[in-house]
Amino acid sequence: MAENTSPAITMTCEVCSEYYTDPLMLPCLHSFCKKCLIKAKEKQGSADTSLKCPTCDTSVNLPDGKIEGLTQNLWFEHKSKEASIKKKIVSNEAISCDKCSVDDSSDAAVVYGNGQFDRPWGLLLVGDRLYVSDYNLDRVQYFSATTGQYIGQFGSKGNGNGQFSNPEGMSTDGKGNILVADYNNSRVQVFKEDGTFVQVIQCDGNASDVAVDNEGKIHVTIHNQHHVQVFSPDAGNFKCPDGIAIIDDEGYIFVSAYNGGTSYLHVLSPDRKQVKLISGLSCPKGGALDKDGYIYVAEYGNKLRSLGESVPDNKLGLLSLPFLFEFKLVVSK
Repeated sequence: MAENTSPAITMTCEVCSEYYTDPLMLPCLHSFCKKCLIKAKEKQGSADTSLKCPTCDTSVNLPDGKIEGLTQNLWFEHKSKEASIKKKIVSNEAISCDKCSVDDSSDAAVVYGNGQFDRPWGLLLVGDRLYVSDYNLDRVQYFSATTGQYIGQFGSKGNGNGQFSNPEGMSTDGKGNILVADYNNSRVQVFKEDGTFVQVIQCDGNASDVAVDNEGKIHVTIHNQHHVQVFSPDAGNFKCPDGIAIIDDEGYIFVSAYNGGTSYLHVLSPDRKQVKLISGLSCPKGGALDKDGYIYVAEYGNKLRSLGESVPDNKLGLLSLPFLFEFKLVVSK
């Protein structure tokens, strides 16, 4: 059945009964899909330079004898696409993005807008805001708890600060912070209520959910390790820490640690909040920071490496990890 957008106008072609595709308008003001008019012209014969309107039978002289010379009905085209998308949303069908190049043999690229979900997982109510994590879209969206109106979102796919790999459960510490269990990154991330990144709490396995008790202790369920990890709200939390160094006059701290087969260098701010987690090392032990802000790490399973940390305003910034040089002064065991 044709879909009405007003009492007198339908968004489907009278010939094929489908939503218009490349609609063209005849001088009699009736519009049809381009493909439908081409078929009608072929039935009449290629020598004929006119076309009879499928609706009113008016004979129309075609510009240069070609269908392509007819006027495009851009309004019908826009409204037909809009009606088609709305129908797919209501029936939960995949929506193909016009900008994506998708092979015919693959699944269509699905576009998820603000306020939409692929696999909603965690749910958290903080004041008048409702937070929802999406396992597949690697983001957290928040809404008005009273009206359901979309407010904002944070997160994207990855393993950097503020990024997720399948976020699951969430909690709040009652101090304006949101904690998100970052499942496949084996950690819990802490954010302000507006999504501003605060810190990382590294776990010893897949973090599936998180809760904060009335003493501020952070409880994390570790799915693949079959246990619950408990963290202090004020101290650094490490698995098998090996080395520690206070690296500048500001009081920033390095802690090297071994965590579930992977080595990390934790960087803590003076107030003991983790501001960076550096991975990709081979059993880091000692560490130091030079006057230009470069981090040096002695790796038990490697040699001495400079991590080339660029530090804006003499503070720890984003790690670029350029390989600068090696020393042979450190003997690998």
